[in-house]
Amino acid sequence: MDGSTHDWFEGRGVKLTQFGRAMQQLGIKIILASSPQAKGRVERANKTLQDILVKFLRINNISDIASANTYVQEYFINYYNKKFSKRTSKRTDLHRSIVAYNLEDIFSIQKTRILCNDYTITYNKRIFQLEKHQYSILRPKNEILVQEHLDNTITLKIRNIYLRFTEIGVRKIGKLNPVEFVNQAREKEKSFDLPFLGNQKITKTKEANM
Repeated sequence: MDGSTHDWFEGRGVKLTQFGRAMQQLGIKIILASSPQAKGRVERANKTLQDILVKFLRINNISDIASANTYVQEYFINYYNKKFSKRTSKRTDLHRSIVAYNLEDIFSIQKTRILCNDYTITYNKRIFQLEKHQYSILRPKNEILVQEHLDNTITLKIRNIYLRFTEIGVRKIGKLNPVEFVNQAREKEKSFDLPFLGNQKITKTKEANM
């Protein structure tokens, strides 16, 4: 992979990651832990979570993901913040308004697909047929943006305009049976047509080969 780790996250000179793309759309600059001190700070937090949280789950007899998520949301986050949070020296609220951001789109998996001649695209073996009437002009070979949202719904866009579409099926990819393939090849080898002889079928025999 070309470029540094920082370039990899922010997409400079390399393919932009989903995380890097989301941060870029939010106007957030990624600052990576490039020093031992910074990395140690992150690792200490991970060690604390991996140590305390696991023990708390064991004490409360929690062994499934759903119960663990409920426990973290309802109890552990508040406990952790009270124990480790520090009061800031400045009370100014530096949070930005989310009015200008479409968080549903930003926090989605975004990939591009090329529009086929029949105005369909394929994504994860699913086939989507784009409707005839759209708010934007479509042509085959156009690049369509596919957005897979957190609730598993799909939206399609081009030039930042949402597209109308219908899912028409799933592309089936059959598995090749090696034994069947070899047997069919042998049958074709034994019998073949010669167009210049009036499509007469010639069959190979052991006697003919002797």
